[in-house]
Amino acid sequence: MPLRAFRGGLHPADRKAQTSARAIERAPVPPRLTVPLSQHLGAPCSSVVARDDRVRRGQLIGDTDAMIGAPVHAPVDGVVAAIEPVLLASGARSTAVVIVPDERQEFDRWEPLALVGGSTSDAVRSAGIVGLGGAAFPTTVKLATPHDVRIKTVIVNGCECEPYLTCDHRIMLEEPRRVVRGATLLGKAVGAERVVIAVEDNKPDAALALIAHAGDAVEVLSVPTRYPQGAERQLIWSVLGVEVPHGKLPSAVGALVNNVATAAAVSWAVDDRKPLIERVVTVAGNVRAPGNYLTLLGTPVSALIEAAGGISGPFRRIIAGGPMTG
Repeated sequence: MPLRAFRGGLHPADRKAQTSARAIERAPVPPRLTVPLSQHLGAPCSSVVARDDRVRRGQLIGDTDAMIGAPVHAPVDGVVAAIEPVLLASGARSTAVVIVPDERQEFDRWEPLALVGGSTSDAVRSAGIVGLGGAAFPTTVKLATPHDVRIKTVIVNGCECEPYLTCDHRIMLEEPRRVVRGATLLGKAVGAERVVIAVEDNKPDAALALIAHAGDAVEVLSVPTRYPQGAERQLIWSVLGVEVPHGKLPSAVGALVNNVATAAAVSWAVDDRKPLIERVVTVAGNVRAPGNYLTLLGTPVSALIEAAGGISGPFRRIIAGGPMTG
């Protein structure tokens, strides 16, 4: 049954039918990958490779000692063609490592993470995992709660309330074991008493897929479909019935929120020592083949649009992220 609804919000046309039934497929490897060294909130990385270096898929190419930061890894086997400034979709500028991929790629192989410690937090830091719901905040910082703060509930956010976007929906359907495993690891990392995966009630198939793998350690809860249900404060209210005080973080009410794609990435990092080198992206709107594409980090937007069959009609802009906040 749905839980409590937050006050306000709205019900925009979700426009998810274009892609919600389309299984994830791998996007083609573009001729060049431009991998920014600042893919996260916080300090940018410094390059640890040089032009003409040969790199392996999963190899560390950028790193930082800053507390709020995340290392960056090569998404492919290839050769570094340049290290140069680029303009990001946000309008910010960043240094990027440009890689020309080898013609042949082995996607089921990567340079395994060199873990300094054995904890989930160590793996998350080494893998360069950040919030994949859009905020890109380094996940290892979220796990490093102060000693006087106790996290009682980890909430894994499967709401995906933005119109058009269905990449999280497909991850829950196609990789429910990864999502549940990542949720469990996150809960153990902070000593939480309760682990919840919250799914909007317009995605009953995703909830059932997760329940099949959840067991007794993880709860799968249905929350009301309403924008912005996926926002941390609204989600915490729906699940816990408590309000995060103004100016405070979710930890102030004993909660930690992570996205379902982030949870899956944590499972890959801990269980398979795989760094964050690709993610699922929805391409929708006026394109000929809208879908959900497993995309190498550094793939140009133009290559994703081409993978989706190209633009099919008049358009006014290309939006990175959902139309409400992108």
